[in-house]
Amino acid sequence: MANAVATRFEPSQLPDPATLGGAEADLAVQVPADALSDEPSDPGYVEGEDGARLYAVEGMPMARLHRVGYVSVGLRRFARIRVAHFKPLGQALGTLVLMQGRAEYIEKYADVIARYVRLGFWVVAFDWRGQGLSTRILRDEPRKGHIHEFDAYVRDAQLVIEKAVLPDCPLPLMGLAHSMGGLIALHLMVRKPLWFDRMVLSAPLLRFNVGEASHETIATASKWASRFGFNQMYAPGSGDALAGTAAFEDNDVTSHQGRYARSAGLLAQYPELGLGGPTLGWLNQCARGMARIWNQAMLNRISTPCLFVQAGADTIVSPVAIERLAAAVPTATLVRLPLSKHEPMFETDAIRDMFFAASDAFYSVQEMREGRLNRSLENLTLSLL
Repeated sequence: MANAVATRFEPSQLPDPATLGGAEADLAVQVPADALSDEPSDPGYVEGEDGARLYAVEGMPMARLHRVGYVSVGLRRFARIRVAHFKPLGQALGTLVLMQGRAEYIEKYADVIARYVRLGFWVVAFDWRGQGLSTRILRDEPRKGHIHEFDAYVRDAQLVIEKAVLPDCPLPLMGLAHSMGGLIALHLMVRKPLWFDRMVLSAPLLRFNVGEASHETIATASKWASRFGFNQMYAPGSGDALAGTAAFEDNDVTSHQGRYARSAGLLAQYPELGLGGPTLGWLNQCARGMARIWNQAMLNRISTPCLFVQAGADTIVSPVAIERLAAAVPTATLVRLPLSKHEPMFETDAIRDMFFAASDAFYSVQEMREGRLNRSLENLTLSLL
């Protein structure tokens, strides 16, 4: 790679030296100098051999970037999914697979990725088809959040893990899935019950909870609109405006103004990462995906221990539905965050800290470090006030 340099770590990025286990030789990932300078010059990104890019945004652990590239998906492999791998210092505890929500992208999770890399996880993050820097569904209208069928998301996740995770990432696999990613992860665990050791589901999309319209109204209206050929139209009230760029006072995802401003700033700098509103077809397909996951026979096939995180102040997905589904999954644990809006990982420090404390305990991070991971979990319910 041209113009590569060995990187220097800040003290806050380094783990306890006692945990390195003599692996100091495995410190170097070479990345372009421009992407790592204190004042990155334009374009400020790392580019993989196949042209996939990862922007060097604030907080992204570029020094630990192992590779970024595309995974070809779809029946004719016409779609490409952007995937980034981050490698920790020393021996990895395992691999964390990050599955984002609708209209999200790898760069938004920069500090979340950095946190788990510091904990000792190999982290794999990717953009769903139709968003971020993955192939857009409607090429002539790239800002529309659309999907032709919900199962395409599940197949994409399966292919990413088969092609980009299982061949060379260390086990065990831990999942961290938010919102739409949580719904996809549930379907994936039905298909592949032995892949993940643990799965954390952050405010999973189980029922719509948007505005005055009920879930049933949204599901029925979008179904009939799609049948009459309006599936590629924006849902009422949405349009080309990038999700996550409204005024802070009007946002439904976080109470933390600084974190909201950071995400909005990323989209102002890199608008190609963003996505507009959902189409009626997207609403219809996700509603169908939600309806199928409520089948108890399917839920009984989930053998992976799951941590459901309920955001009590959520006005995008239904907190009640999360509690009900968690009670129906034999391997589920429920954590309640009553004051959290839709995105606990981007909430105030108090809420965010509780989210990560619960997740770390569920992943058994300390036990993994000490080599005494106990894989049996009892079903329990926690309430974090």
